[in-house]
Amino acid sequence: MSAAEFDDGFGTIREVLEIAGDVVGEVDGRVDGLYLTTRSLSVHVSTQDDAERLAKLLVLGDVRAFEATDDRSGFTVWSGGDIPAPHFQVLCTGPLTRPVRAYSPLMDVVIPYDVVGGEVA
Repeated sequence: MSAAEFDDGFGTIREVLEIAGDVVGEVDGRVDGLYLTTRSLSVHVSTQDDAERLAKLLVLGDVRAFEATDDRSGFTVWSGGDIPAPHFQVLCTGPLTRPVRAYSPLMDVVIPYDVVGGEVA
């Protein structure tokens, strides 16, 4: 499942809950929070492994780190999905090994060329 597979939001509340259940199941229920609307799904996890697994599954190509402040702990957010597709976010509050990975929708595109002696053939 990816943001690109949806044409106009998630659909009904039942479909939203089914998708949320599938996403939570991908990390065996290790979710600290789940926030959803018929236009977006935000999943909060505490490990980089779970965050990157969901980011890859949902093809989330934007990743941003937010440093800790006096008011809150630091966290990292992976996001993706454009209108009319739903917006997905994965938020991780746990420690991260840098660099973190983003998963662009273009990562599955095969570029047809051969490299011969350091030059494109």
